[in-house]
Amino acid sequence: MSRTRAILHVTPAGLAVWYARRGLILTGPGFPPTPAGEADFCAWLREAAHLPLRLLADGGDENFDIETLPRMAGKDRKAFIQRRQAQLAQGSPFSACLALPPAADESQGSRVLFLSLTRTDLLEPWLDCLRHADAKLQDLVSPALVAPALLPKPLRRSRHVLLCLRTAEGLQLSLLQSGKAVFARRGSIPREGSWVENAVNEVRRSRQYFLGQRLIRRDETLPLALCCGRDDFELMRVQLTGEPLALHWIDAVGTDVPPLLRAAADARPPAQLAPHAARRRYTQRQHLRRLAWGAGLLAAGLLLCAGGLLLARRERIADIQTLQRASALRTQELARLRAELPALPGSLAEVEGRLDEFARLRAQAALSPHALLQAGSVFAENPGLRLTQIEWTAVDAVSDAASSTRAPGASGRGLHLVLKGDVRAVAAREGTDPLIGLPEAMRLRGAARTTLRRTPPPSPEAIAGFALEADFPGDTR
Repeated sequence: MSRTRAILHVTPAGLAVWYARRGLILTGPGFPPTPAGEADFCAWLREAAHLPLRLLADGGDENFDIETLPRMAGKDRKAFIQRRQAQLAQGSPFSACLALPPAADESQGSRVLFLSLTRTDLLEPWLDCLRHADAKLQDLVSPALVAPALLPKPLRRSRHVLLCLRTAEGLQLSLLQSGKAVFARRGSIPREGSWVENAVNEVRRSRQYFLGQRLIRRDETLPLALCCGRDDFELMRVQLTGEPLALHWIDAVGTDVPPLLRAAADARPPAQLAPHAARRRYTQRQHLRRLAWGAGLLAAGLLLCAGGLLLARRERIADIQTLQRASALRTQELARLRAELPALPGSLAEVEGRLDEFARLRAQAALSPHALLQAGSVFAENPGLRLTQIEWTAVDAVSDAASSTRAPGASGRGLHLVLKGDVRAVAAREGTDPLIGLPEAMRLRGAARTTLRRTPPPSPEAIAGFALEADFPGDTR
């Protein structure tokens, strides 16, 4: 799509073509307001049929009317605005309306600016050429609609700004409110000599008119933006000293392109003045073009989405197949390892039980023989006692009494002894009962707790049997 736009500058002197592309503005052909010039313009339109056009009507009179509409909405508001616009345009087909911000002292209704162009005979010959050539007329604007583009951004946000611009047709003065033109008028300037004095008079006259129309407050300092050379700006500053104006300079000498043309190339006008019939064909083509672009983008988006979903599905299937192959390989490896393992001697439960018993036996075998030596010394001192059976079991806890008698550094794992035996007859003949002092002898040798039970004699040569239980703490060596 081409980015070049043709700006048709219509003045009483004829029509001049300017080409605007990416901030660069170049001059084009010019056509005088004669039948020959109109024929040449039609021929140029046939050659430039691909270019979008913007028509700048510079030379006609502009009417501005600000009205406060009653509160209404929907179709009623639209019909009321159309009727009022037709009344204020006085039959001119070049009209538009703009919504304005509410005034500070108005709390009801909304403010609407109605603007229109008069002296339409200046535009009709050129519009006839555009209609016959079926040209791409984007919009038709006036100097007041594009002039705000000349202001720097800080001034565009000001409540009121008076823009003074020198054009080939005279002096253009526009009152801007929040960046929108609410009034514009033309002033005459001499063709020869200095124009500063005329500009100063027009500025003062315009300010008095704004005060009379209550467009500005009497105590308000009005910003004045002057688009001119530096020398002319300094002369106007001197002559306007003491006026309630804040002057700002806009350089208009740094380029060969007129400032109004620069504004027409850069601005996005808030409204256009072309009648509907003049823009209908271009608008229809533009809508069809946008519809075609939208349909193409939608189709491309759907294709991309479908391609993305298909690609994701293929990747997911490939990942699943890779995982299945890896799982099959691990299953085969596990089967191979199980086949190479030796067979167990029994079931797994039996093997675990034997391993637990083996661990218990090893723990008992690892105990210190100190308790056994102490118990054996007791029986060595009593020859009337015969020891026939010894059973021992490792224990994890002992009584507090045994803990208190345990030497520092002793092991906390004790030993439970069960000593079985009998009393021989020789001990009875000596007139003593060796079983009476047996528990005490065990306690003297470190037993924490002793229990003595008398049992029947296990043999004819024995007088009685016994079973002695003794708990020894950990190793006290």
